Formats: sequence, structure tokens, C-alpha cells
Amino acid sequence: MRTPVTVRSLRTQSGFTIVEVLIASMIVVIALVAIAGMFPQGYKQVTDAGRLTMAVTNARAVQEDMKLVPFANLINLNGFDSTNPGTIPATPPESDLATRWQNDLTAAEGRTTIQVTSCAAAGNPCGLPAPIATITQVTVTVSMTALPQSVRLTTLLARPF
Repeated sequence: MRTPVTVRSLRTQSGFTIVEVLIASMIVVIALVAIAGMFPQGYKQVTDAGRLTMAVTNARAVQEDMKLVPFANLINLNGFDSTNPGTIPATPPESDLATRWQNDLTAAEGRTTIQVTSCAAAGNPCGLPAPIATITQVTVTVSMTALPQSVRLTTLLARPF
């Protein structure tokens, strides 16, 4: 024989009501939507960090390659722009290096520029205590197409004795 269900017996049963389940479900859905919204921004930041790393690596490689150029010929690389073939010096080793730099970073990816300044020039362009003829300042700037900022590395190269 079945026992009749009374109001008192319904109140003593454990469990969640449908309203409690719906509220909990909505909280979970809102949290998941908020977390999912962070993925595109995170992906963009990771991609930009990769491009910035590529720019820094490229600039450092160019600076290292500058050590292969005879000190007297460094000025031949002044004004080099990887997107402009007319800025490639005419003679090796500068022409070989400039061609390689042009191939390392295509115009679609970005641009590398070089500025060479003699520290012997009047007006103290290198910021040294006095003009020094045996030191040249080299600034390498790499701009990546999809990055708002560019990477600029400046170094001083000294003529070996």
C-alpha cells in the first residue's frame, strides 16, 4: 500500500529546486562566456610577442654582422633600408650583408633601417665627452608590419688598433 505524500514530507526531502539549478547554471554560463572572451586578446598578445621577438632578433643579427664590415666602410651602410634596393652598397662585404638583411625580413613582414654616425663629427652626435674619430655609432631600427612600435638598437663600434 502506498503512503500518501504530504506537504510536510516534501519539505523534508533533500535536493535542489529548479530555481536554484537555473541560477547556478546561469552563473556558470556567465563565467564561461567571460573566460572565452579572453582568448582572442590572449592570442593577439602572444602573436605580438612573437613578432617583437623576431624584430629584436633581426636587429641583434644586423648589429653582429656589422662587426664583419671594415671600420672605414661602415659609413657605406648609412641610410640602408631593407625595403629599398637602391640603398644596398655597391661593394662587398657591405653589399652581401645588405642583401642578406633584405632577404631575412621581407617587405611584407617589416623593414630594417641603419643609421651610421661618426663620433668624430662636430656637435657631439654620439653623446660622448669629446669627439673620438675611432668610434662610430650604429643604430639599427626594425619595424614589423603588424606591430605599432619598432625596435631600435644603438651601439658604438670602435676601430681596432
